[in-house]
Amino acid sequence: MAQIEIPERLKRAELVLPALEGRVEGLPPSAALAMLPHLDITLERHHSILREALGNAGLAPPVRALSVLALRRLPGELAVGELEDVLSRQGLEETVAIRAASLLGLLGGDRHLDLLLSVRAASDSEPVIAAATFARSLIVHRLRLSGVPAEDPEVRLQDVPDDADGTAFHSRRLGLPRRDDVIESVRRDFPDIGPHDHEVYELPCAGQIMSIVVHKDVLEPRRTGLLREVPLLAAVVAVTLPGRREIIPSHAALTRPDASAGISLRVTRLTGLPAYAGHGRLTPDGVVFELLSVAAIGVAPVRATCTISSSGELRVFGASFASCPASMEPSASGDYPVP
Repeated sequence: MAQIEIPERLKRAELVLPALEGRVEGLPPSAALAMLPHLDITLERHHSILREALGNAGLAPPVRALSVLALRRLPGELAVGELEDVLSRQGLEETVAIRAASLLGLLGGDRHLDLLLSVRAASDSEPVIAAATFARSLIVHRLRLSGVPAEDPEVRLQDVPDDADGTAFHSRRLGLPRRDDVIESVRRDFPDIGPHDHEVYELPCAGQIMSIVVHKDVLEPRRTGLLREVPLLAAVVAVTLPGRREIIPSHAALTRPDASAGISLRVTRLTGLPAYAGHGRLTPDGVVFELLSVAAIGVAPVRATCTISSSGELRVFGASFASCPASMEPSASGDYPVP
């Protein structure tokens, strides 16, 4: 994302709300919200500015959606309270509902499962329904709630011939300081993630770098049985955009026990759209997952194997059978093309 240089004379809290209405020349709404956490104001003032923006029905929906995303810079309970308020409103615009539901999936708790059901039931928008469904799933997997039925959408996997020629990829473990840089970037969206209970693996693939932030409970040999017991947010995948240093979370890897005594694995974009799906099993030597890409727009054919050895080492390897799209900019939905 391009950095906008804001003149010192515009770095004032009283200009944020007028800027969101488009009334401050040289201070677009995105820049006004980006500068807000860096202003010399109290937490209460920061919170009140965002609350007023979220309650201003006269703001354009994309601007209010940006205001929802800006809640990430507030302490968790304050942000969650505002999200509850936003999602309880009638006639919520699609882009605002998607952002609010998605953020609640990252920050919310089990008490929000019913609210997200209500959001889903009240909408006839497929993107809103997908976002609310995925937000529920993310809460279930983050908190390891074993009593909630799976709501995985049906997917059709791509047919990748065994003898097809593709671009091979394989993962490698990251060391310091790069490991902590990735974790710090991912924590902006996934506050549950920390350096003491996660490892990072890097996966160069078709011109971009994918970082896999995996929970140590998945890697620890004495803990791998959890995969057969409870739903898990096993990993978060982030991308480094070509030619840039930004590390942006793009997918969540969710596992849960399945009816065949194995382990279901879905790697899903943060908008709720599945990208890869597969099945895993426990073996005497560790855990083995086989994955294929989902037949969906923007997802290239991929065949991958993920193993966790009995010594706790993750390996991801396979092949991609098409190049990444030339542009890796997010779409209007905030989604990224997938290799």
